Amino acid sequence: MYLTRTSLKILFVILSMISTANLQAEEYEKWDLQNRVIPDTEYFTYKLSYSGILTLFTWSDLADAAIYLQPDGYRFEGKDSCQLVMELSTENYSVAERFHPVRYRWKSINSSDMKRAYLVEVIDKGKNDSHEAVWLDWPNRQFELYRKREMKPGKENYWDEDLDFWDDEPKKEFVWERDGKKGVPHFLSHYPKVDGDKSYLVHRKSVAGLDIDSAVDPLGMIYLARQHDFSEGEDMIINITVDDEVKRYRARLLGMDTLTIGSEKVTAREIEVTLSNEDEAEEEGWLKLWLTDDERRIPIRFQVDATVGEMKIEITEKSFINNRDYSGVATCFKPGK
Repeated sequence: MYLTRTSLKILFVILSMISTANLQAEEYEKWDLQNRVIPDTEYFTYKLSYSGILTLFTWSDLADAAIYLQPDGYRFEGKDSCQLVMELSTENYSVAERFHPVRYRWKSINSSDMKRAYLVEVIDKGKNDSHEAVWLDWPNRQFELYRKREMKPGKENYWDEDLDFWDDEPKKEFVWERDGKKGVPHFLSHYPKVDGDKSYLVHRKSVAGLDIDSAVDPLGMIYLARQHDFSEGEDMIINITVDDEVKRYRARLLGMDTLTIGSEKVTAREIEVTLSNEDEAEEEGWLKLWLTDDERRIPIRFQVDATVGEMKIEITEKSFINNRDYSGVATCFKPGK
């Protein structure tokens, strides 16, 4: 599992929504993805559905999703860059929100020609309350991994200060964990500190092996696929990074398809993304995406097949109408630079 591992991470989050027994009483942020307006850029909204064992193989809508480019140009370590974002929220789906609320955000910073990923952050502000980051340190050819600083069990205290005597049942103290072997770089140090002066994130590990010239994250792959001219009959070969690995993938045009969006029939290119090694590809499975057959090449559907079921993400009618006539280009995006 690799590229689909990213999709499966999301799928397993979805599965936990409908299999977790504990009801939630907490209140979480309202993102209102479907009605949000981000001027001067593309902003696509979708509905995420699942069909599998836990839904008796019927399709169930479980979350709203959004994919967009941050509109303003950004410089990462002195280089022109693009910030890509994918967000997922269960706030409008009562069953999922009741059992396992999710506020999931995948953020990546890529070079403006979409050839190199620099930084990937995966954040869940829902029940999981997690934050992971991977910095692709190209000059040193390695991955640097970070995660949210956690509270860890400290020493056991047998002295009960309230009653002023020794207790046979000690109180367990919890303390903030120590820093990792390396500090947190300045581009990840803007998050609010904890316990006064401790960084929000801590270094988890360094992994060697970034020994290629180009690799993007899965969001970067979507934008590269929109640029590629599949009509020429050439597959797109691309290195995709997830966590601390890079593998080679092939995106190929399967053919033309007609999808229904609202009351409209839309012609789309059906593209399959698999590992370039055929034997490994057969074991992993596939990710499919559908792009409109026009200059816009709007991503209107994604679908992942896995042993636990299928997940699909389909554009909303409102988002399709709002974006099909949009002619602007985000200032960060510089093809072929």
